[in-house]
Amino acid sequence: MAQNVAAEEKVMWLLDSGCFSHMTGRKEFFHWLNESVKQRVRMGDDSALEVQGKGCIAIQMPNRGRRMIYGVKYVPNLAYNLLSVGQLINNGYKLVFEKRRCCIHDTKSGEVFIEVFKDQHNLFPIELSHSEVMNAVVGSNEEVAYLWHRRYGHLNFQGLQF
Repeated sequence: MAQNVAAEEKVMWLLDSGCFSHMTGRKEFFHWLNESVKQRVRMGDDSALEVQGKGCIAIQMPNRGRRMIYGVKYVPNLAYNLLSVGQLINNGYKLVFEKRRCCIHDTKSGEVFIEVFKDQHNLFPIELSHSEVMNAVVGSNEEVAYLWHRRYGHLNFQGLQF
């Protein structure tokens, strides 16, 4: 498991509609990281970067506890932390864009997960707090798979059948 961020740290993420997957260049953000995931991602400027793993990050929500963000790719030397609009939608969130803001709703609870305001560059920057999470709540198939992956001494995912 990757080293967790020792204390809460506010970090800027960009909400990105052109990004296929959540990505960060900060390995220390990961609650867990499967470093066997290796691939290349093409960036907006047509360059390609190497993915060195995929996993889960924990973020601290103001007055709402911790949330786990799954399917985050570790891309060393990535200049920005990116949250994929498409991946958020696929993972049960509803995004509503209006005027200068975007509200990200959790479709299960209906509550606003994050409210983001557009900046002067037409970007939607999100300042998130990363914190250490020791006991994540298990719910989705992906969470269960990673739980058993860890329990079986990091058995490869093809060895787990759900």
